[in-house]
Amino acid sequence: MPHNNLMNIYHVRAASIMANYLKALETGGHDPVHDLRVDLKRMRAFFNLAAAVNGDFDMKDRFKHYRRIAKNTGMLRDAQVQQVMLDEVEKATGIAAGEYRLFLEGREREGFEVFRAFAAGGYPSGKLERTESAVRRALNEIEEQLVRSNAENRFLSLKGDLMARTIDRNPRPETLHETRKLAKETHYMMEIIRDGIGFDFSCEPFLEAIKLLHRALGAWHDSDVSIAHLDEFLGVQGIARSTEPYAALAAHLAGNRQALYDSIPAVFAAFTDTAGA
Repeated sequence: MPHNNLMNIYHVRAASIMANYLKALETGGHDPVHDLRVDLKRMRAFFNLAAAVNGDFDMKDRFKHYRRIAKNTGMLRDAQVQQVMLDEVEKATGIAAGEYRLFLEGREREGFEVFRAFAAGGYPSGKLERTESAVRRALNEIEEQLVRSNAENRFLSLKGDLMARTIDRNPRPETLHETRKLAKETHYMMEIIRDGIGFDFSCEPFLEAIKLLHRALGAWHDSDVSIAHLDEFLGVQGIARSTEPYAALAAHLAGNRQALYDSIPAVFAAFTDTAGA
């Protein structure tokens, strides 16, 4: 039954968010922070599905407690991602950017303190219990067949929008961020309707294709953001971009971003070939 299956998905995701929240709060480690952020994005897709199923469900209001967790872990995760990228650059090139590393480590500590200050009020279990009740009501108010058709229509709409974007074999860089977010939403929505609705669709080839698309756009985005982080560091420190080792680091990051951008048309083509089959 779609109602029960969807609520089971909700419970699994809510439990995973809480578990990773507590792990991240204990250690600030890369893995639990990453897993928490992914869990929150999957839950956001679930709330969007609930809004598609029942037009009276106020997704923006009901998701607000999860959104606050995402907001207060963003700085921490960004700093961690940039440190991983710097590790990769240093191993590949031998560039040593010690001052920049210290800057990123400081940002990570600052981000962890932001998260800890937010978490000082405790995990919002009571508020999230009320959120769960609202989600259950939104689903139960809609007849099962309509739940199924509305969910399928939501997915097909996302898929159509994503295919319209990926048909473009010469995408402008400024459009890729929105395409990346759409790919994530479509990916997570597909998982929900596969497991919760039993949508009759060639799931595995599509999921593999969208995962490749999701990863490619994510890598490009991280690379693009890495240049902004480096420029922020240079501005704070009053260091010219032409100063070594930062000139070499900036050149490598720009080259990596361009290489990732150049790979995207082929990834788009592979996705549209699979999604259109």
